[in-house]
Amino acid sequence: MAPFGRNLLKTRHKNRSPNKDMASNEREIVVWVCQEEKIVCGLTKRTTCTEVIQALLEEHQATFGEKKVLFGKPSDYCIVEKWRGSERVLPPLTKILRLWKAWGEEQSNLHFVLVKSDAFLSFPLWKTAEAKVVQNIEKQWDLSPANYMKMLPIDKQKKIVRKTFRKLAKLKQDSVQQERDNMETLIHLIISQDHTIHQQVLRMKELDMEIEKCEAKFHLDRVANDGENYVQESYLMINPSEAEQQGIRPDDQKDMHDYLSKSEGILQVEERLKHHKQLIEKLCAEIEREVHGLYTEKSGDDVCTEGAA
Repeated sequence: MAPFGRNLLKTRHKNRSPNKDMASNEREIVVWVCQEEKIVCGLTKRTTCTEVIQALLEEHQATFGEKKVLFGKPSDYCIVEKWRGSERVLPPLTKILRLWKAWGEEQSNLHFVLVKSDAFLSFPLWKTAEAKVVQNIEKQWDLSPANYMKMLPIDKQKKIVRKTFRKLAKLKQDSVQQERDNMETLIHLIISQDHTIHQQVLRMKELDMEIEKCEAKFHLDRVANDGENYVQESYLMINPSEAEQQGIRPDDQKDMHDYLSKSEGILQVEERLKHHKQLIEKLCAEIEREVHGLYTEKSGDDVCTEGAA
């Protein structure tokens, strides 16, 4: 039976038009994949996140072929729901079309991002394998391994040597694959954090515009009530006792409260933006160390190969 995503779900690049919402069709959603917007169409009310992930990976494989950057099975990935700086990982069986419709008017602020599952685990990104020595109680040889090898026939010695080299090659291959998965996880985590920072910057711009509107409204109200020179009159004509008797008008107090609220929101967004930037710098440093370690290991293997030759 053919995969579900291959028959019903289809993906394509989103046309970048400012007049279009996240998904103009009721049965379409937009998912960010490697900093690109992909439209997934053909959704039903029973379509799950797992099926959407499978369709996205199949489209990526068909488009890029050997140049693909997304490896692994659909179960290795997840869809992250991001809204106004907050994010959460959607369970695999989430009915994504129902979730999308449930957001209603907030759909324009909602984004779905495809990332590696390891990028959102609470424990470390990878586990280091620790060698465990298990003593074989049933078979204990009186001879040392070297003496035992000398007592075996030549054919069996060669067989043991070949088997040993095959095990070493497999261990080395597994180690390279693990390092590759670790690097891929870091890359997906950086992409996700970059998208989050982008959303935080847009939110800061929105708050700046709202603050400017509040300040402009506050200024126009004062001009309408007190005249264009209300600032000079406030400092030159009104003494402290009169200012206390006059008090603050309810409209001015409300505008001031809105202004302080917007300012506090900007400070919070700036703190989160600073945190995400520090995290990206840390991840970039880890990637540089991983690349340097891979290059050093490869150089050491080349030197050993030349020496053996």
